[in-house]
Amino acid sequence: MKRIIVLKAVFILFILCSIQYSQVSETRGNLLRINFTKPNIDLSDTLWNWVGRNDSGETYSTRCSNVFVHDSTTYLLFNSSGEDRVSHYPWINGHLYNTATGNSRLLFEDHPGYDNLGSYYYFDPQIRKTSAGVWIYYGRRGAAVFLRNDSLYQFQKVNNKAVIHFAGKVGDKELVVLEGTPYTFSYYLEDFSISPLLKLDQEISIEDNNNQSFGGPSKINYITGNLYLYQSDVWGVFCLSSFENNKISIIKRLKPAGDTLILPIWFKWRFVNGNLYYIESGNLVKENLDLSTNSFTNKQVVISNYGSSYSFDRDGNLFAHIKNDSLFIFSMKEEKRIHALDIRFAKFKGGIPIIDSPYVYLHQTLSVTDVKDEKELPTDFLLKGNYPNPFNPGTTINFVLSKRENVSIVIYNLLGEKVRELLREEKDAGEHFVIWNGKDDFEREVTSGVYFYLITHNRKVISSKMVLIK
Repeated sequence: MKRIIVLKAVFILFILCSIQYSQVSETRGNLLRINFTKPNIDLSDTLWNWVGRNDSGETYSTRCSNVFVHDSTTYLLFNSSGEDRVSHYPWINGHLYNTATGNSRLLFEDHPGYDNLGSYYYFDPQIRKTSAGVWIYYGRRGAAVFLRNDSLYQFQKVNNKAVIHFAGKVGDKELVVLEGTPYTFSYYLEDFSISPLLKLDQEISIEDNNNQSFGGPSKINYITGNLYLYQSDVWGVFCLSSFENNKISIIKRLKPAGDTLILPIWFKWRFVNGNLYYIESGNLVKENLDLSTNSFTNKQVVISNYGSSYSFDRDGNLFAHIKNDSLFIFSMKEEKRIHALDIRFAKFKGGIPIIDSPYVYLHQTLSVTDVKDEKELPTDFLLKGNYPNPFNPGTTINFVLSKRENVSIVIYNLLGEKVRELLREEKDAGEHFVIWNGKDDFEREVTSGVYFYLITHNRKVISSKMVLIK
């Protein structure tokens, strides 16, 4: 009798889980642009629509991570990410979106996040503006591209070396960090005022390079004369250094008084007017660099309990934070709060505010739906097409299945020759996204031109055309 009761309980639990598992939840919203120098928020000033979806365990979401203006056009960088319901394999893709045309381009795909040594990557894209254009880079083994006149130049490999990032300016040139074989780094000074092409004709050395973790300087700041300050590893060790004869020589290694185990890396500290600003235990903290003793001194809490989220601007002067339904802008150069806005009516979703003076960008939540699969699914196979199209370097093919079935996707060129088999497996009912990176079955980049993809399902074949432009 007890066994029957237990079996009934298990069966009921299974049914309840199945009902929950069959649910599709979807959230949509906008990216709201706020001019923080004005007293009121214009809720109609939105740049982009984001979406998050959980379809029976298969997740998909988009999130803006950076915004910048180039040639009077506003661009935003967003990540699309998700997890397959069967393999639970996580994936993440980076995109560049032109708000003037509404077109987006794939910058990288399937960025893994961490390698087996646990070293960090830069999921959120970093932006470096030069006189010739804008550099966008995602870090080690990610994408490094140059944008000029709405044209992208790929720089993933230069002389078999991958561009990791720009650390900052040394003199009038940019310090470029490249990786050759894994964890073997080289450093060059480059002048991008004329051309974005890497010449690699001025290599420099960094003293005690064996102790440089994760690629050497993550960021370098000019102090005075030939003195520079740079962060040498992700645990908060800084180096007061000189630059002479194409060599950065360490004068003294410095360690802030704060808890360096949680001292953020890369973009989460700023050096302004001789002060180091960083986050510690929910506070914005500063320490002064005393050049008479070559040490950090006088630790102070600048903003106590900054609230739910924060961000620094790219130029290293402004700090935005959200607390108690208010958006605050703090100037580190002036050492005072310069703006405050009530955002209760902005429908703030959460996450970090993106600041690019005089604007702050927030993710809004507009709608949340929770419906069953069968109400959302078409009665037959639905091909939503590929996006973007034309594309460079990649495009996403989007289709919806009314039931679980075997699906194959094969790419052909204009001559009818097979280029790549993208998919051949059984897929669950629901919406699916398959990415083509513009490469053939041997991972060779294909040429510009017209291509066709044939989707076979349930003994039916559907074809569509797409254009690769380089």
